[in-house]
Amino acid sequence: MDTLKLLFSDWTGILSALVILFMLGMGVYFGWLFIGSSGDGPKS
Repeated sequence: MDTLKLLFSDWTGILSALVILFMLGMGVYFGWLFIGSSGDGPKS
């Protein structure tokens, strides 16, 4: 049961990390679209 609990906690951590990365990616993507449509685009 301890190994199952450990796997579950690891899976939850992986899922939360994926969700955070997905939200960050979407924010950057839509921010890039918004900046690109309003001007010449982000100045890197």
